[in-house]
Amino acid sequence: MLLQTYEGRKRLLTGCSTGTYLSPFNWTYNSLVSWPFVTCNVTNNGGQTGGNGGGGWGCPSSQCYPCPLGCLTCSSSNCSMNVSCTSCDTSKGYVAAQTTCGNTQYYCNCNGGKFPSSSTGACDTCANVIPNCQSCATNYFIGTYCSACNTGFYLKNVWVDGYYSYKDGNNNYYSSTSYARLCASCQPGCSNCTDSSSCAKCANNLISTNGQCTCNTTQGQYYNSATQSCTACSTAIAGCSSCSLSVTTTSCTSCSTGYYLNSSTNICVACSTYCSTCNSTNCTQCVSSTFTKTGTSCICSSPLFLNPSTTPPSCLACSTFQANCVTCSNSTGSVLCSTCAAGFFSNAGVCTACIPYCTTCTTITDCTTPVSNLFVYNSSSLSCVCITGYILSNGACLLCSDLVPNCLTCNANGIGCSVCNNPYYPDTSTTPTSCAACPL
Repeated sequence: MLLQTYEGRKRLLTGCSTGTYLSPFNWTYNSLVSWPFVTCNVTNNGGQTGGNGGGGWGCPSSQCYPCPLGCLTCSSSNCSMNVSCTSCDTSKGYVAAQTTCGNTQYYCNCNGGKFPSSSTGACDTCANVIPNCQSCATNYFIGTYCSACNTGFYLKNVWVDGYYSYKDGNNNYYSSTSYARLCASCQPGCSNCTDSSSCAKCANNLISTNGQCTCNTTQGQYYNSATQSCTACSTAIAGCSSCSLSVTTTSCTSCSTGYYLNSSTNICVACSTYCSTCNSTNCTQCVSSTFTKTGTSCICSSPLFLNPSTTPPSCLACSTFQANCVTCSNSTGSVLCSTCAAGFFSNAGVCTACIPYCTTCTTITDCTTPVSNLFVYNSSSLSCVCITGYILSNGACLLCSDLVPNCLTCNANGIGCSVCNNPYYPDTSTTPTSCAACPL
């Protein structure tokens, strides 16, 4: 509301509406309430009637002014306040307060630590009347003002209702912060200031540089407005190791191992799994030399297998996890072997030995490939035996004739001969049985 003083052709003020009073003084009073309609009777220009807010154009020095905040009705007074309340608006929390001008003259005030609110006209808490104000006070002419703001805010006078707080009879504004009606925010990260452009004390772990509060970006920090403190850049941007110099920005300038910086968005993009250094198109270094780079990925080339439990993760031979395993896979946290070494077969992912002298098998009772062509699989005995003319000795098939000259078939126990080449016969008179020449 813009209060006005009126000059020019004189008019005669005949009365004031409810909630206003007739004052003979020419002073501008900021009551912080709506300006009422009043009536001025024209004395010198044709008997016209008019006027909104103080009696209309050309009203005289005697004017109608709104009652002070909290007053329902009031009247002019010779007291220094020029007006006395005759009733208070109790519905909004106001009570009568005695003045020094006599028992019949008083003003309306708030009780219980509350203060008049210019926005609602009612009594309210300091924090609701002036947000972020720590300590409020009341001036009869000005209304509620702030004497101390919360941490991170400073006292600031503002253009309220047409004036800086109050314009006295000498046409001077009370524009100093002594009657501040606003707690303005300091710059981000500042806990104590007198204006928005400089800071007397930085909050938490911020550092002051030329009156500005910043974080130590060389330590990978940025300003967290929620906590008003410096926080690791990686909290704002995953993988970020250092931020830009601006206190309020979270733009990243460098990334941690396993990320690369997207120059268009200033954010860190994760490399593929097991890649430690990369760009947008390729992995340039894997976490371990045991990996093989392929495009943007790092893989374990067969027959190596990933061991994620090592630091850093690495590719190891499958036999590291299971004896006699050549190739393997990971299933539900367990290493399952798919291909076993010679002489073993995969039995539900576990390498199991074939029967003796067998190189390749599919079960524990068969053999598709004996260890050499001197062996043959005997389906009756479910075993690998030496071919005819050979006898098993110390794990090898030897020719019977090498053990017993002219012997075709050795005894089952490998001692002596049971069948001799012609013209020889088994000579049982010798121990072990030998092959003797037939008589002529």
